[in-house]
Amino acid sequence: MLRAFADVRPEERAGVTAAFLTLFGILAGHTLLETARDALFLARLAPSQLPWVYLAMAVVAVGLSLGPGRGARGLTRTHRLSQLLLSCATVTFLFWLLGSWRNPWTLRALYVWTGLVGTLAGLQFWLVLGEMYTITQAKRIYRIVGLGSVLGAVAGAGVARLVSAYLPTSYLVLASAVALALTGLGPALILRRTEGAQTDAATEPIPSDVTQAAHFMRDHPYLTRLSGLVLVSTVAVTLADYVFKSTVAKNVPAADLGAFFASFYMVLNVLALTAQLALMGWLLRVLGLHRALWVLPTLLLLGSAGVAFGGGLVAALAL
Repeated sequence: MLRAFADVRPEERAGVTAAFLTLFGILAGHTLLETARDALFLARLAPSQLPWVYLAMAVVAVGLSLGPGRGARGLTRTHRLSQLLLSCATVTFLFWLLGSWRNPWTLRALYVWTGLVGTLAGLQFWLVLGEMYTITQAKRIYRIVGLGSVLGAVAGAGVARLVSAYLPTSYLVLASAVALALTGLGPALILRRTEGAQTDAATEPIPSDVTQAAHFMRDHPYLTRLSGLVLVSTVAVTLADYVFKSTVAKNVPAADLGAFFASFYMVLNVLALTAQLALMGWLLRVLGLHRALWVLPTLLLLGSAGVAFGGGLVAALAL
């Protein structure tokens, strides 16, 4: 990792720093919002409601993908990432200001909105970064930028744990809005100013509808295989998420859910950071890329088996 820092050239430092801080802020804000969402939802609604919000999130995602020129891509080119983050911060603040946490529909809307924030902000960030750097630059830079995601998630979970110890869980929604606003007004603006010098002149056109996307994937078999992997992984993670949250709802009192999820996400992200810094290189050297891809499915299988055979909360945490 230290070598990766040394590989950053002087003229790239401003852009890399802005990208790192932007991703840090996005993940910190999203982790705060995710913690609030899970705690508030499970404190009022049964876990049996989760499949419906999963379905709603999928429908919204498909709707966005079918709408070329809408959503994140419809923002002005100059500051679209900053505008998106400020818009997310505004809507999140309105949830905190006007939302009734006893209203089931407010909780369902917050659940879907949290997923939408993560999807739109993350997608737009990487689209912007794709315009800033060439493939050669990305090989040197993305390891450092990507570190901001894990550190941001750790910081967000840490703040969530601190806030939930002294204030109601709903204040995590306000904290998320503040984090997203600060990111949109700070590093995201710097990120946009530094992109021009690095953008490649020639880029392959992006498909604008489902038909074009189907033809595009047909002409790129690698994308088809990658899409299949993403689909299977998403289904597996969604099922694991349902099992985990159902188990938590049965074993953790409603009043303690905020502190529990904050602590869990903090530990989880610290472990992810440790794995990224210490284990990933070793796993790739020992197992190779193809075998390393089986690590996550294997862990999911073991965790699912533990829950199925009565492992309870411990197995769900491992899952």
